[in-house]
Amino acid sequence: SGQLTSKLTTAELRQVIPVKPINAVTLRLEENKCVLVGGLATVHLSEGRPFFFTFFVSNEVKLHPTDITRAASFVEQHAGKLISPPDSFERVQELGQFETHEFLLEGEGWRKSCSDIVIAGLGWVAVTGVGPVKVRVSVPAGTAVGLRPSLLPFESSHSTAKFTGGKLEKRSRKGGTKSYGWRA
Repeated sequence: SGQLTSKLTTAELRQVIPVKPINAVTLRLEENKCVLVGGLATVHLSEGRPFFFTFFVSNEVKLHPTDITRAASFVEQHAGKLISPPDSFERVQELGQFETHEFLLEGEGWRKSCSDIVIAGLGWVAVTGVGPVKVRVSVPAGTAVGLRPSLLPFESSHSTAKFTGGKLEKRSRKGGTKSYGWRA
């Protein structure tokens, strides 16, 4: 079926399937940096200038930016704690081998995303920036990953949270920011 949800337990499905409106989170990635989408996927900027990645996934899925060289050991140490779902490293291993999909994109500017990278059964990531970029997405084997025109191309500047280096902060309606630890 290609859906990641077909590989998940009932508890994991409760985390992955949104029950409340999704709060989009925009993170800035540089070359050789990645974002762990729980322990279920890794989005890695492998070549190019820094870009914004806006994640549209359930609010219960924890996002964690890190260096690609530390990603595997971080998942092994922190699966089920700092990153979830799944609830343990053993459960990550039960998902099977991960396969990597590579995309070459051409950014159209800082105000509009050039494409969405869709991870079937998990969500999507809008990619915003200028110039060429190579993005790698690693998911459990058999999970469909593809590109589409951006569904919400202007969301990166309006997302409800941003990463400031230490933790994600939620933007308030009044224009300020407030520390918000539900995702980092």
